[in-house]
Amino acid sequence: MFKSNKKSVRRTKTGTTGARKLSIRKIIDTSLIVLFVFSVVYISNTVHKVMATVTEIESLPDEIIRLQLISSCKQKDILSKAEEFFSHKKIKEFDIMVVDVSCSELKDIPNSIIISRDEKLNHADIISEIVNFEENVILFRPLDNNKKFITVTIVLGDDFENMLDNLILEEEN
Repeated sequence: MFKSNKKSVRRTKTGTTGARKLSIRKIIDTSLIVLFVFSVVYISNTVHKVMATVTEIESLPDEIIRLQLISSCKQKDILSKAEEFFSHKKIKEFDIMVVDVSCSELKDIPNSIIISRDEKLNHADIISEIVNFEENVILFRPLDNNKKFITVTIVLGDDFENMLDNLILEEEN
């Protein structure tokens, strides 16, 4: 019937939609930046831990010589001196670990003896070099129940105290 001369006007909210979109955009941008920073920190921390582990692995000795000391000499303190001397030794790529110390029933063995508990005599040869033994003094005798994985045994004879004193003097000089 009657037509209105008024034009229909679409009403919109002024300014609120634009501000809301801008606010959401800032939140998303900030969240992405924070997420990126946390990711970088996490990755760098992980890389640092991996590199520390690699360095730690590289610093481990290639092999450990597991040493048994048996005293057959009359001096009571020779075992503790020998244990202290060998415990701080590192030669070439080998670390030396004293795993057993005991006294023998035999008391009058004049010369010290190196016994290899491994068919390869390389560990015994290294111990022989440290204490300046001759190679022909090295024997091979495996242990039946080698629960401590001993690779070399030194039977400390009456001569060992003088040898040890000389070795300690050489190290100090």
